[in-house]
Amino acid sequence: MDVAVQLRHSTESRTRSRELVAQLRALQNLLVGALRAAASIDEATGLCNRRAFVQSASRALDLAVRDGQVHCLIYFHLGHLPVVSDTIFPTSRLVLVRQMGNFLRDLYPGHGVCEIVGRLGASEFAALTPNVMHAARESILLRLRQPAGSGELPSVRLDINVVHFDPLRPVAIEELLESARRTLHASTRVTRVASSALPPKTRMTHC
Repeated sequence: MDVAVQLRHSTESRTRSRELVAQLRALQNLLVGALRAAASIDEATGLCNRRAFVQSASRALDLAVRDGQVHCLIYFHLGHLPVVSDTIFPTSRLVLVRQMGNFLRDLYPGHGVCEIVGRLGASEFAALTPNVMHAARESILLRLRQPAGSGELPSVRLDINVVHFDPLRPVAIEELLESARRTLHASTRVTRVASSALPPKTRMTHC
């Protein structure tokens, strides 16, 4: 084998090695990205989990302060979800949680772009939006008024509270969430609505 052939083979070998290394790095990046995405998503609903919601909302509020933009935090609580019996309704809790996730994605079409929606706990959900209309009581209750469903799912109560973020008097997202919880539990106002995908009793407050 002459020198020219050896050099060509050596060059081809190095090229293949570089291509293999590039492919392995690309695969590694994909795996890392997939793991990060899995760590930030609630498995039952496909929404942000609590950690991802807090992180994303914190960044959004920092930008809101910079731009002087008001935001609204809408806090949702499935009031009777913990007492739904898995013995009587084997998958009812999971179905209700998934329906809640679907409802919130429909309610906030800017989810993942300009709006942040997440599941904070077993029965807690929240949305952060710069669109005041998406936080309006009438808008949310209108979406809840749907034709009655099959009635096979147990009834739970949906409690909703709206708090406003003032860029001139900024507070952390954790403080907004705590304010929403506190004022919601202190409220006694109840609004009854009918919904196939969500419970028929809804309580909504503003602060």
